[in-house]
Amino acid sequence: MKSALIGCTGFVGSTLREQTSFSHFYHSTDIDKIEGQSFDQVVCAAAPAKKWYANLHPEEDLQNIKKLIEHLEKVSSQRFVLVSTVDVFKTPLNVNENSQIVTDSLHPYGLHRYYLEEFVKTKFDNHLIIRLPGLVGRGLRKNILYDFKHNNQLQAINADDIFQFYPMSNLWKDITISLDNNLSLVHLTAHPLQVSEIAQKVFNLDFKNKLDRPSIRYDMQSIYASLWGKVHYQYDKDSSLEAIHSYSENNEGN
Repeated sequence: MKSALIGCTGFVGSTLREQTSFSHFYHSTDIDKIEGQSFDQVVCAAAPAKKWYANLHPEEDLQNIKKLIEHLEKVSSQRFVLVSTVDVFKTPLNVNENSQIVTDSLHPYGLHRYYLEEFVKTKFDNHLIIRLPGLVGRGLRKNILYDFKHNNQLQAINADDIFQFYPMSNLWKDITISLDNNLSLVHLTAHPLQVSEIAQKVFNLDFKNKLDRPSIRYDMQSIYASLWGKVHYQYDKDSSLEAIHSYSENNEGN
């Protein structure tokens, strides 16, 4: 099978390279070479992942997404898989695959990635869009889990925030389940966890730091969790904590 991975050097792309095989690989410096190519399957994990940078430099971020789309316009594929984000939701609380995306006042990071989703839906008839929450796994280089593990700027973390962390060790397996069930959009998600609970149960910290801002809360759910034998989330609280604990003890690749 002729298959391509776009964004092969990032966290998601590097994880997929370890979990399955592709015949062609592309990243930001050589993606122009994909133009005019035809594939059986393309997996795209190429949208820049730094949310803070995208929101600080919205025009630059939009141009990056538009450049990616320009290259994808000149590609044909029997099946196209896009790795996207929970942050297409302005308020990611109790949302699932049927929830409407509200673009009014949506931050640039989410708006531009929703723009990419909409392009994929229009360009590729046979597509799968995967929305991910926070991530946990070997090779992680950002988010509060990385900060706790490396004792990095803990004073900037709010104990009351609630996040979701998807175990990257299962990514290709879960993509395969989604493809086998002919899904076109799926949320791969995990039970929400409060920061103070993660700190206590995984890092053995009595963490009570509070910031002078409203708490951040994520609760992205999936109507397809039953395909994994679960309800609302593919990974329950215990599974999520276990994945975070495994990451905390693994010193290979951060």
